[in-house]
Amino acid sequence: MGMEQQGNEEADQGVAQEATVQPENEKEPESLDDMARKALECPCVADLREGPCGKQFSEAFVCYFKSTAEEKGSDCIEPYLAMQACMEATPELFAKHDPDDGSDPNVGERPPSRRRRSKTPASKQV
Repeated sequence: MGMEQQGNEEADQGVAQEATVQPENEKEPESLDDMARKALECPCVADLREGPCGKQFSEAFVCYFKSTAEEKGSDCIEPYLAMQACMEATPELFAKHDPDDGSDPNVGERPPSRRRRSKTPASKQV
């Protein structure tokens, strides 16, 4: 191998290395672990996360979030069973709800009605 060819190979390697280095202002994509952790920090699941079954809920939640199974979550049976067992052991906190028995306090409630605005400006209405 000649000196010129060896120099070209080294230059090519340097270019390849530069191409793989990310600029400082570009962030690497978040890992699934980081995304799952952030999702678990959502206030919408705070009661479950901090309750008596928080560990089991968190494990099932993260498992489902990271699931790559064709049927999402089908690889998370064990953490879900553990969460279910915990919830059944504390029925006073996780009461069963039967939507057919009419006991849902939210059934029948309607959000405040919104008045539909006429497309005709008020000054032009007769």
